[in-house]
Amino acid sequence: MALPLAWLVAVGVLEECVFRGTLTGVALIQDALVVRVLLLALATAAFALSHIFFGWAQVAAKLPLSLTALALTLLTGNVLGAVVTHALFNARIWRYQNTVRPSGTANPRPARS
Repeated sequence: MALPLAWLVAVGVLEECVFRGTLTGVALIQDALVVRVLLLALATAAFALSHIFFGWAQVAAKLPLSLTALALTLLTGNVLGAVVTHALFNARIWRYQNTVRPSGTANPRPARS
């Protein structure tokens, strides 16, 4: 699916605000360490699985990104590192897709019946 780079970056920012901002914040206010760890693991898995629409390869690709973003958020106490990392990840994917896609296939038209 060909999307403009700006959309990919904007979606990445929103995802980080939800998964590393809100969900990580909810996890960290829990009193029990086991609950905190479980919620962080669930949020990490949910982020990766939220990309199932693009196939299992994307789920597998997003898991290391999710772990890196979580680590950056926990180390810095904010989502800025996660946002920048996600934006760079999406920009690399966008660049790769636009490099390997043959010309004329960016917006294929469905066949008419």
